Amino acid sequence: MNHTKVAQAFANKKKATGSRMFTNGKTIYSYGYHFPIAHWINSNIVLFNIDGYSSSTSTHKRYVESAISNHSIIECTTNEIKEAVNREKFKIEKKTDYSVDDLFDKLKDEYKIKGMKRFPMKKMRKFLDEELLFERL
Repeated sequence: MNHTKVAQAFANKKKATGSRMFTNGKTIYSYGYHFPIAHWINSNIVLFNIDGYSSSTSTHKRYVESAISNHSIIECTTNEIKEAVNREKFKIEKKTDYSVDDLFDKLKDEYKIKGMKRFPMKKMRKFLDEELLFERL
């Protein structure tokens, strides 16, 4: 499968494999698991790798960026995406009056419990504040 089709499969959350790019539907990689290009965190928000690696990986990134351009993108580093890929899912108790600060405090607590060392909290907060226009309560 060519790279454009692999990127499209990722955008459609499907598995696909090309010669140097592959996706499990949730994460898309260039040349192996060491370089995740992007990772879905929900149905419309994707973490996108801003780190460089090689000229061919840059081309792979352009294919993916084009395929997901109609979704919300949060730019992250390789390590931040790897952390997101490796994290366990957790439940947040249902509460309708969470402020952004409450939500991030809850996320930090849950990640600490799970033994996570880093997650792009500042970038997530900026995204929520600017892109989704959440108001601080």
